[in-house]
Amino acid sequence: GGYYQKFTNVLGEPSANGVFEGYIDQTSQYYAIYPYTDNQGHGTSVSVTVPTVQTYRVNSFDRDMAPMVGKGNDGEPLHFMNLCGVLAVQLTGSEKVKSIVFETKNGEKVSGVCSVDPDYVDYPVLDTSTATEIYVTLDCGEGVLTKAEDGTLTQFYIVLMPGVYDDLKVTVHIDGVEAPFTCGI
Repeated sequence: GGYYQKFTNVLGEPSANGVFEGYIDQTSQYYAIYPYTDNQGHGTSVSVTVPTVQTYRVNSFDRDMAPMVGKGNDGEPLHFMNLCGVLAVQLTGSEKVKSIVFETKNGEKVSGVCSVDPDYVDYPVLDTSTATEIYVTLDCGEGVLTKAEDGTLTQFYIVLMPGVYDDLKVTVHIDGVEAPFTCGI
């Protein structure tokens, strides 16, 4: 068993290193899960979520959508390790994308609630057996242009559970177009 306390990154903005504030009274081995949610569980299995709906973020993925774990000892830096992969989608043309849907055709789960043992040896392994969804939607809000004014193509990033996806469908919803563009890979 164990217990969890919420810590807050006082830097606020994304960066390679963080400075966290909080309180913990243990001084030996400690574990960290990001992002923190209440009732995450504890001990040998901690719940983490790969969201089914993710939010577009310029030049990156939504930082609250990519679960990570870390462990360390008192006085050591805490190194977080990613539990998921990121799919980068780049589209040609000059359209305004409202959303992109990544979907598996063979029933492989790519999002939902999973678990991880925070006391991993070399690297953490995400247990996806409890995941429920075969799709992930990247919500682009009012729309994001596929090409910037300087001509560079926009990168759309989607966080996915680790796995091999042999047969999948990517659907792009474009502003002002009735039928979405679908691509099978």
